[in-house]
Amino acid sequence: MLLLSGLLGAFLGAMMTFGFNMWKFHRDERNARCDELCKAIWDAGILASDYWSKKFDDSNTQAVQEARIVAAQTLMDGLYADFDEYLSSKTKDLDGHFSDLLDKLSGGQFTEEDRPIDLARAAMAPRVAGVTIVALRRLYRESIPFHGLGKAIRENRRRVLDMPIPRPR
Repeated sequence: MLLLSGLLGAFLGAMMTFGFNMWKFHRDERNARCDELCKAIWDAGILASDYWSKKFDDSNTQAVQEARIVAAQTLMDGLYADFDEYLSSKTKDLDGHFSDLLDKLSGGQFTEEDRPIDLARAAMAPRVAGVTIVALRRLYRESIPFHGLGKAIRENRRRVLDMPIPRPR
């Protein structure tokens, strides 16, 4: 009987360790996918900022830059399609951020020869990329299990009582 209880305890310990390690593996995988998507968004914003801040004399150079921006958009779309399953169902706000980002990356006079420099769009592309990354990370953080419990605990630590403390008489 003693041997059986020891084997049962070892089996339960091994199963708990296996379950924890599988959860940790999947959490790390989701975090890596989020980081990969955020890096792709940031790189696309920087690439578009560089594109809109230059006036191209050579149409081949402009075509290469445009191809890079389209490739960055394709990469973002593919990574987002894979990452979307990890997010909660409140992605409508995030879709608006992505729409605004795509407009800043390749909207306006994109692919037109002899287009003027658009400094406003060059400044807005990385800014909108940053806002999109913040919204994506916030939505991802909210989809993590027990996030609400951790948030309530953190907010409770910062709570200040608004009632006066009675003084002993």
